[in-house]
Amino acid sequence: HNDLVFDVFAGVGPFVVPALMVGCTVYGNDINPESFKWMTINLKNNQPKKSSNQYYVFSLDGREFLQTIVLPRIENYQQEIKNDNEKKWCLSNNKIVILMNLPEIALTFLDVLSEWLSTNIEEKEQWILPIHIYCYTFSKADNRDEDIRMRLKSILPNINNEQITCRFVRQVAPNKDMMCVRIILFNKKNADEILSTEKTNNKDEGEEEEEVPAKRFKQDSSE
Repeated sequence: HNDLVFDVFAGVGPFVVPALMVGCTVYGNDINPESFKWMTINLKNNQPKKSSNQYYVFSLDGREFLQTIVLPRIENYQQEIKNDNEKKWCLSNNKIVILMNLPEIALTFLDVLSEWLSTNIEEKEQWILPIHIYCYTFSKADNRDEDIRMRLKSILPNINNEQITCRFVRQVAPNKDMMCVRIILFNKKNADEILSTEKTNNKDEGEEEEEVPAKRFKQDSSE
């Protein structure tokens, strides 16, 4: 509730629509015109009537969306909260979420974050809200977890193991699994707290993400 959610490859809205319905402010993006069209319709049809939360839709390349929409908005939002004691108190338990569900290439888009994380470091360390990135990818390695961590660290070398969690989603072909890697940035919790809650968080998130979107919101698919 009241989280800020960005979906880089939103499709018709299977993640951003439920997020909007529970009170998040969402930014959905998809470069495909048809996906963009139906995402917009689905968000409009499912926005709670009494909700003050907004949705914003874009049809940009994923890298452009991250560079021109996501990262600037995160910087402004973090600054707003830092400078407003009431918001700081009200939103202290909230988070910012970035979703990247394009398993074939999603990891490669994280290079946008590498340079961003290396600038204005002292200012970013004062930010109040943690950023949770959920990036879907495929792996054929014997050790899926280690394979993903190695690929991720080649893109974001300053990320440590305590910030990374890998979760099995489903098998898509023999010896090919879809995995979801979660990266936590700017978390005020210490590493022990993160590790101690990891098992519970993974179970809850897995149950939520694997539900069939059509059962969670009214999806318009007619012309």
